[in-house]
Amino acid sequence: LFLGPTLEAVDTDGDGTISPAERQAARASEFKAIDINPTDGYASLAELQTWTDGKIAARFTALDADASGGLSTAEFAGAATDRQAVTANNLFKLADTDQNGVLSQAEFTAMAHLAANPIFPFAFMDANGDGQVSKAEFTALPPRPNHPWRAGQPG
Repeated sequence: LFLGPTLEAVDTDGDGTISPAERQAARASEFKAIDINPTDGYASLAELQTWTDGKIAARFTALDADASGGLSTAEFAGAATDRQAVTANNLFKLADTDQNGVLSQAEFTAMAHLAANPIFPFAFMDANGDGQVSKAEFTALPPRPNHPWRAGQPG
């Protein structure tokens, strides 16, 4: 479940690739959104969890095209095709715990928390092990290999 900005939002010059400067600017902006206590200059796990919760809620709202308060399979899968569509349908079935054919916000949030659990990336970003992530630690990391920002970039 990708919660970050799209390739289009990061590719500020519109050339179809993400330059190191564009990546750095996007990561700095994301860090600013996460660090709700900007006077300390660090993002805590709690701040990252709060940011993740907000992104999950916004993603649910964006997917809920008919504003029904629940997601249909079609809304959840969107334009996914081939293997992505199979994966989306499998996730939907697993997340639909009451098996009513609609994902409630609670079901979506529970599923998204598993997919977007900030504990693992937080531990990875905290290079010095101090229990906090500095802006330098946050912005230094390249996106994961399957990250949308890597489109057009060497692996």
